[in-house]
Amino acid sequence: FSRGCPNRCNFCGHANKSGLKRRSKSAENIMKEFQYISKLHGARVFRNGDSNTPGDLIKAVAERIVQDGLEVEYALITHVNNLKTEFYELLKRSGCFSVFFGIESGNQRVVDKIINKGLKLEKAKEAISKAQEQGLFVVTTYIYPTPGETAETTKDTYDFIKDSHPDVATFCPPIVTPKSNWGDNPEKFGIELNDNYFDELMFFTPALFYPPTMWEPMSCKINGKSFFEIAQESDKFARDLEADGILTQVMEDAALMAKHCDMSYVDFRDNVRHYLTVGDQKNMQKIVQKINYSVSNANEKRLDSSLAL
Repeated sequence: FSRGCPNRCNFCGHANKSGLKRRSKSAENIMKEFQYISKLHGARVFRNGDSNTPGDLIKAVAERIVQDGLEVEYALITHVNNLKTEFYELLKRSGCFSVFFGIESGNQRVVDKIINKGLKLEKAKEAISKAQEQGLFVVTTYIYPTPGETAETTKDTYDFIKDSHPDVATFCPPIVTPKSNWGDNPEKFGIELNDNYFDELMFFTPALFYPPTMWEPMSCKINGKSFFEIAQESDKFARDLEADGILTQVMEDAALMAKHCDMSYVDFRDNVRHYLTVGDQKNMQKIVQKINYSVSNANEKRLDSSLAL
């Protein structure tokens, strides 16, 4: 939908990579792309992966989808500040399945000083609630542990997630990117980077279906701890919350795929992890085929029993 981000989150390099000024497609051109892809590939399910889609464009696209009667389903990434309360009902009518909000921490000081996210947690809590009231699947993401994380900030984040109760909370250990405030001023945030850190980062890909302890460890220290130690803390935090009734570590695109695979979110997450880990190509292929069939032929005919899981 758009490129560029006017925010300067301390952990993020998007403002330098894509620019502070947004460049957006028109709603009309986005509709043409939807229609073209649907006609060419038979696909009707999409994920908008912008770093910060502006709210007026989100609204304009949703209005056009409803106006034109286009039958699509989509997952949306945006900032809490971009969506007005009255947008959520329109989003649901237009086929929006989920909204993804980056919250990063449940402690306001961390959000302001360590993350520089530009959001108020009370507003974030309200956005989660209002979106869920309209039947949207809400995914919230957090960096845990953040640089400078303490027992107090940990409790605040835990309590915020429990109180706001998103459909999913996902966690990622801090990743220091070039041209971010963390990357340019690591010592200010208690971050230690090896001389070859950014060279390694060029080949680093977070395997989001896996817990961070299974990622390739980075050559850095945060809060005086190695990347693996930080990853262990992140994993434990997620496990504790899931034991306390909060679904964790399911991204918005995975939730949408689970829906089209007729699997629970937990089963989809755990099965895909297992199949990828042990190299079970046969069952992984069944999942892919079932999703592809569903997103292109939903409700038109029943799935061939040979693809049943």
